[in-house]
Amino acid sequence: MPRYTVTLSAEERDKLKALCSKGTTPTKVFVHARALLLCDQGEFAEHKWDLKRIAQALGITDRTLNNLKVRFITQGLEATLQRKPYKRRHSKFDAAFEDKLLALYHSDLPAGASKWTGTSSGAGANSCYFQNFST
Repeated sequence: MPRYTVTLSAEERDKLKALCSKGTTPTKVFVHARALLLCDQGEFAEHKWDLKRIAQALGITDRTLNNLKVRFITQGLEATLQRKPYKRRHSKFDAAFEDKLLALYHSDLPAGASKWTGTSSGAGANSCYFQNFST
């Protein structure tokens, strides 16, 4: 894996310092900003720490620190500080399925049955209720 060297400009350093000194910065953003400041090897760098010492001081792993450096070099400062948006998972059950399930739940048990089971509810492997449902 190639070695990535973080070199911050004066503006980037000022922005990161402002984030670190503000009391309302989210913890992850604070830790990432502080890590970038400590990893800085540019002319404005105040500290020259090695990766293990930085990781230990911030309570993160070496791997996280390396990933942070790679993201900074490849995607820039803003992408490094912002979390990636999560993909919203769509519900496997729609309103029509919920209505059918509630209607089945509130209906009477089949003759001779003492409780609902997968077969007594008609929810076997070939049931139309569970055709598109998979885990």
